[in-house]
Amino acid sequence: MKKTITTLCIILLAGSFGYSQTSSAPANQNSKADSVAIEKTANNYVEGFYNGDATRVGSAVHPELVKRIIYKDNTGNAMIQNMGASGLIFAAVKHKKADPNPSEPFKATVTIYDIFNETATVKIVTNKFDFIDYAQMAKIAGEWKIINVLWANTH
Repeated sequence: MKKTITTLCIILLAGSFGYSQTSSAPANQNSKADSVAIEKTANNYVEGFYNGDATRVGSAVHPELVKRIIYKDNTGNAMIQNMGASGLIFAAVKHKKADPNPSEPFKATVTIYDIFNETATVKIVTNKFDFIDYAQMAKIAGEWKIINVLWANTH
């Protein structure tokens, strides 16, 4: 019994000199307001594209946005296609088409994977597009903006 108590004391004492779960890094000061603003930014991006609303899309993205997709041909060769903010806004205006299923309203699901200080990572999925977006955002001058997007076709 004495041996067990001594072993337990050594383990507890050794633990106090080991790694701590607390960090000297600055605390993550994100709030519910940040989550709401991030979701609004994502919705402005995807709903703006769906509706052909260049102003709404433009409000969601940083002017230096980089949007990428990986295309593969039937032999497996891959290439990365890039699009910037101006290309995305142009595509949004040109995208406006008749909805093949107008009885079903547009719905976007925004999943916030992580928020740390002034950065965030989200996944955006809709019921109208056959692609998903993984977006990285940054809070710049008090506003959340999409900086990077990696997207993929779902079909």
